[in-house]
Amino acid sequence: MTKQSIEVISEKLRRDIILGTLKSGEHIIEKKIAKSLKFSRIPVREALKILEGEGFVEKFPNKGNFVKKLTSEYADELAILYETLVPILLKDAIPHYTKRTYNNAEKILIKMRKSNDSVEIGYLIWDFKKQLFKQTKYKFILSIIENVYKQSLRLISILIENMNQKSFNISIYEKILELCKQKKGDEAVNLFMEFFNVEKNLLTKWFNSNGLNQNGIE
Repeated sequence: MTKQSIEVISEKLRRDIILGTLKSGEHIIEKKIAKSLKFSRIPVREALKILEGEGFVEKFPNKGNFVKKLTSEYADELAILYETLVPILLKDAIPHYTKRTYNNAEKILIKMRKSNDSVEIGYLIWDFKKQLFKQTKYKFILSIIENVYKQSLRLISILIENMNQKSFNISIYEKILELCKQKKGDEAVNLFMEFFNVEKNLLTKWFNSNGLNQNGIE
């Protein structure tokens, strides 16, 4: 068993869950995964532990591993954490941005503009946000938000897929970055959170239109 093999398996399963190839609540059978990916069951088991920690998988005694159900209640909990903690991070970080912060953020936006892969865009959004967050002194809060974001990747993929765009619209992030450059920190934070509320409302509509309640798909 190697670290690389565990990473390969966890990334494959993570992508399948984000894209819905592995459905909400679906039973993940170790033996089947090991056979299809041509690995032993030991690295598969370790990969599933990683995904459990990230909130993609749930393990039930005597039953096994299942894709964590995507429910409105689950999304609401993630949203509460996000909208409570993110303003704290941004307000603390923005005054400490450097030229390198802006250059790195702009490079990520260019990649985002060119991509039409919803999973890749999801990771690039986090790379962009990390540039905005990482100057904060609140490193523990940052680690919480990173975990929240990982667990939100399925929701972000849904948002991107339902925007019906050939490429992801990055204009809102460009505006936020420009406000930061102009040292308009409060306006940047407000715009960041306004956009989050738009995303939250879109997800609420998606849950309602797809018949998902607190227990998942009916």
